[in-house]
Amino acid sequence: PGAGSMAAARHVFAVAPKDGTVLAILAQTLPLDTLLQGERSGFDLTQMPYVGRLTSNVDFGQGRADATFKTFEDARQRQLVVAATAGSSPANIFPTALNKFAGSQFKILVGYPGSNDMLLALERGEVDLIGANGLASTLVRNPDWIHKRQVPIIYQAALKRHPLLPHVPTLEELGTSPDGKSVLRAIATSSEFGRSLMTTPGVPPERLTALRKAFQAMIADTTFLATMKERRIMIEPATGEDLDTLAKETSRLPKPIVGLIAAMLK
Repeated sequence: PGAGSMAAARHVFAVAPKDGTVLAILAQTLPLDTLLQGERSGFDLTQMPYVGRLTSNVDFGQGRADATFKTFEDARQRQLVVAATAGSSPANIFPTALNKFAGSQFKILVGYPGSNDMLLALERGEVDLIGANGLASTLVRNPDWIHKRQVPIIYQAALKRHPLLPHVPTLEELGTSPDGKSVLRAIATSSEFGRSLMTTPGVPPERLTALRKAFQAMIADTTFLATMKERRIMIEPATGEDLDTLAKETSRLPKPIVGLIAAMLK
């Protein structure tokens, strides 16, 4: 634990056995975090192969059922108070980026320990909005919020609108300039990594192939899928190869865009 998965990533990269026996599920923002830190991160994420993805994790900005606002346009017209966790968390990054590149007027309260604390603050009326709530966890805990649209959701961090949130604009859609749209798209890429397994660099190719084959067999297994459906756990798989490609694309983001993101987070 520690440093938003950075400590775990350094261990996987430099300390753990390079034989395919060590797997990790790290923060979905790790590719972007690594790019922003550069050599200071202490590892090369592009050398740490992904095994596969269990599910994407679309985060969204969400209010209470009795909220007086309905759409993102309301956030452009008046101030909304937003609950956020740590400074580098999605709950802070998303509204911060939207203030800078989409014209919102969010007042961000940073320092809530976790998502449950933000939800409690929302229920108490301390805040108007949660900066980032996860679709996968919401479907387990409060599925009617999604299926019956019981709460206002005014943005989603995804590369395209999720089928369960077709009425909610993506971060990129809300950008008011080409550079702004590029920054917001880069930030939203984290949703594509979601809950993914990766392993150490240097794993023998035949072992990596075996791990990936086993992972794909697991997420296609009818008993596994039935159990996940019963538990209301979302499964939206992706291959390790596709995730590796996405991680490398993130590492090649243009320097001006990386600079805008870094400046925004200072």
